[in-house]
Amino acid sequence: MADLAEHIQIDIKSQTQVKADFIQYLGLLGSDPSPTLIKIDSHLSNDAVWTGIRMLVNQRETLKQCVGVFPVFVEYGVIQTTLSKHQKAPKKCPKELKKIDKNASLAWFLETALENNLLNNSFNTCQQWIIPLLINEHYCVAVVNKESFESKTVMIQFYDPYGTDLAQNYRNQLKAFFKRLGYLVKYRCVSRPEQKDNHNCGVFVMLKSIELACANVGSAEQLLAIQDANRYDYQKRVNQYRYNIGKLLKHYGENVVIGDCLKKTQENEIKVCF
Repeated sequence: MADLAEHIQIDIKSQTQVKADFIQYLGLLGSDPSPTLIKIDSHLSNDAVWTGIRMLVNQRETLKQCVGVFPVFVEYGVIQTTLSKHQKAPKKCPKELKKIDKNASLAWFLETALENNLLNNSFNTCQQWIIPLLINEHYCVAVVNKESFESKTVMIQFYDPYGTDLAQNYRNQLKAFFKRLGYLVKYRCVSRPEQKDNHNCGVFVMLKSIELACANVGSAEQLLAIQDANRYDYQKRVNQYRYNIGKLLKHYGENVVIGDCLKKTQENEIKVCF
């Protein structure tokens, strides 16, 4: 996307370096030997969200061969901070990072994932794509669906559990990515203000992305049953979701530890399965 580079006044070498940083960052995911701790109030890691969505897709016959799951997009400024800590290297100019995030980071991230075969299924054989996003330390997701297998028209459905729409600059990049692959692009915000805390966004994004993908193939499945729940019932249900996500990750061999307090909340509960 050379024109993006020109628009923000950085050259192709800079674009190449940004993509190289994305690859290095993605290579760090899952490399920490210490277990992932899932507590009642902990944020799910990028790796847990990405892995969990792929596992939920793989459990469903209607999805596992035709849905591609992208790695979690993280703002480039955050990635640079992470790499700087890992490499003990100086940070780049904050103004440059903001400029890249605003105009090109999402498009380049998606290109990087595609160029390096980081999806669970081949892009060209997919009917849908799930793109989890971590923006301002908050998870949201785009589910992109082809109108038919042969169609060159896609519908982007964006969901944020706080009920907000995707920022215009990221929306433009998301549309541009698919347009450059030859698709006509439609866009719809399907966000609902369902999240009532500041730490369960990853849980909502994992489950809602599967709901949307299932609905797109005519298979109604409700994984998020929290509409109109009072605060007590809401907390009870999201604790069940969180516990089941931990069990799912452990079942598929992920290095996960479920916190004792979260375990205790489930001792006398009827389990809700995915």
